[in-house]
Amino acid sequence: MRRFLIVVGILLALVAALVAALLLFLDVNQFRPAIQSKLEASLHRSVSLGEMKLKLWPLAIRVDALKIGESPDYPSQLPFLTAQEMDVRVSLSALLSRKIDIESIHILVPHAELIRNAAGKWNFETLGNGSSAGDGATALAELLIEDGRVAVTDRKAGTPRAEYRHLDVKLRDFAPGKRFHLDATAHLPGQGKEEIALKAEGLGAADLDATVNFQGVSLAGLQEFLGNPGREVKDIAVSGQTTIAARGDAVTGKGSLTVIDPKIKQPIQVIYQVRATPSNGVLEIGSLQAKLADVTVSAHGQIGSKASPPTVRMEVDAANAPIAELLTLARLAGFAAGVEGSGRLSVKLLVQGTVAEPVYSGTGNLRNGVIDLASLRKPILVPSAGLRFAGNQATLEHLSATIGNSHVTGSVTVKNFARPMIGFDAAVDRVDVAEMQSWTATPGSEKSPKSARALEGNGTIQIGKLTMNQLILEQVRATCALTGGVIRLDPLTANVFGGQQAGAVTLDTRTTPPIYAIETRLVNVDANQLLSATSAVRNVFHGALSGNANVRFTPVAGQEIARGLNGDVRLQVTNGRLAGVQLLNEMARLGRFLGYAPRNEGFTNIQQLSGSLQIQNGIAHTDDLQMQFDGGSLSGAGLMNLVDQSLNLKLTTVLGKDLMPPNGGKVGGLLSTALANAKGELVIPAIVTGTFASPRFEPDPGRIAKLKIDGLLPTKDNPGSLANTIQGLFEGLKGKK
Repeated sequence: MRRFLIVVGILLALVAALVAALLLFLDVNQFRPAIQSKLEASLHRSVSLGEMKLKLWPLAIRVDALKIGESPDYPSQLPFLTAQEMDVRVSLSALLSRKIDIESIHILVPHAELIRNAAGKWNFETLGNGSSAGDGATALAELLIEDGRVAVTDRKAGTPRAEYRHLDVKLRDFAPGKRFHLDATAHLPGQGKEEIALKAEGLGAADLDATVNFQGVSLAGLQEFLGNPGREVKDIAVSGQTTIAARGDAVTGKGSLTVIDPKIKQPIQVIYQVRATPSNGVLEIGSLQAKLADVTVSAHGQIGSKASPPTVRMEVDAANAPIAELLTLARLAGFAAGVEGSGRLSVKLLVQGTVAEPVYSGTGNLRNGVIDLASLRKPILVPSAGLRFAGNQATLEHLSATIGNSHVTGSVTVKNFARPMIGFDAAVDRVDVAEMQSWTATPGSEKSPKSARALEGNGTIQIGKLTMNQLILEQVRATCALTGGVIRLDPLTANVFGGQQAGAVTLDTRTTPPIYAIETRLVNVDANQLLSATSAVRNVFHGALSGNANVRFTPVAGQEIARGLNGDVRLQVTNGRLAGVQLLNEMARLGRFLGYAPRNEGFTNIQQLSGSLQIQNGIAHTDDLQMQFDGGSLSGAGLMNLVDQSLNLKLTTVLGKDLMPPNGGKVGGLLSTALANAKGELVIPAIVTGTFASPRFEPDPGRIAKLKIDGLLPTKDNPGSLANTIQGLFEGLKGKK
């Protein structure tokens, strides 16, 4: 028996060797026309084959440079399929008899172009259609595709061409009238499992059962798989299963997905059930639930794709849901970046209209809300607020909120969710600008968002008390516009230090720190309080100040506003007082009046003060200063530093004739620092230096010389007029003491 088996083995080996020898001498390129014909008959496509070689195990013909053409019904510049290499398994007996009987095909690194036409039919649906035993068609027992790439062009939907990579496909029992079986796997790049697997069987697109499994599919890997890697992707993994059933013109699907974000402690469960009817273009969402911890958001409705643009009608319900979990779901959907929060939110919402611009309606409420924005250091506390959705807008009604030491009531409306516009009607009890600036996160800090869209909108605002360093505005009312990071309050009215102001304020938040621009009209404002609040000049000027200002500045906590003040001011002060100096005493000292008794008061009463100021970095320049005071008047020009109080002014003081007695008097000599004008008034040019608190008055030799040149002094033809005038003034001054 053993010898018999040895003999049989030897005979089989000889036969195998003989067959192998025959195959080695067989030129398989002679089968190219037959293989091409078989493939064209099976696929109903033109087929082009490159160089062919024979593989002994498993027995197959290796073909280089495969190309399968597209159907004439799907015009395209690209072939239906190309591949670097293809192995065609054939029957040994047929091959030895120089015939081709294809059993299976193995394609390496193919590139397929899938096209759906305007009628909704795919180009792969015509593969093998119409074949029968009588027309020479051949059934494939197996089709293998390894590391494939598929491009999809949907001419019905009008979407751009998209590519899908790293596909493995196994198709069995592909024959006319026979139920095929399909296994497909997409291997995505990434650290985990990163796999999408499809199992399907059926007769075609109208009779199909399929299951899709996701195993650790990351968003980053999916983006790369689609050939569109993003610069910033979230490290989110999705696992789960979806089942699909196609019967005639209806496709149903249901499944459950688990979404895992490493930043979230608990996974998100998404459960859904849908039905699509391509003939009428309707996707019915029977149920959709997203669960995260204690929050469940439910929705149902339908999406219509036949209309242009596509339409949607969805009902969304979330009852007493934790805001933190809702914001997590919103961030996963691409909304609410840089927003954290807590509290509870209930909402019933109807979404209908077009997919691109849906219309919202419904109601809701917010309780014990704490909203933490990435752009703010302080949280916004919202004890209560109502929600109302109408049109393309949402309104927070009966809002009660607190941030820092400011309490806000009123309403806020967000219009056009695609490009939000904010409308508001708010009242704030108090606002401190220095505190408000401390709310804003500095660039680069953990609280600073990487990018933030500037708010757009408008509304009205009332502020009980607005504090900017020492400047205090009360009963502020304004119309506010927000545009590209610029806040404009126009018109703005307020009470300020016993008077009123009206005008406009522009705040440019695009710079750090922000820049304020003010156009204002002041009426009867306490001059001392205003100067003390905005500059280093304190307790010097008193009176009712009115005027106009057009200035710009950047407030810095702990510093006077005047330090960075620039612009123009026109002012007028009435019924005032200049503290710390008695001008008549200073003029008498400069004029060396004989017999003048100084006044006891350390101030000068101001009947009226007016002038225009051009301010640059807190230094005010004037060339038209005018003042009426007890006993005379003055005009001036020069510089006044509102930051360090320093002065550099040239004054011309005129003492009136009312100081002169009717009968006149006598004087002992001509003074070089006092002149008389044609009206008989005493003119004293002076230079003022020092500070507002301690001014220094000195004669102005240059001005005196100019006045002499201009003819103010008497000539040789009238030598006695000046002496008589000065003598009369001295006597008048002595009578006033």
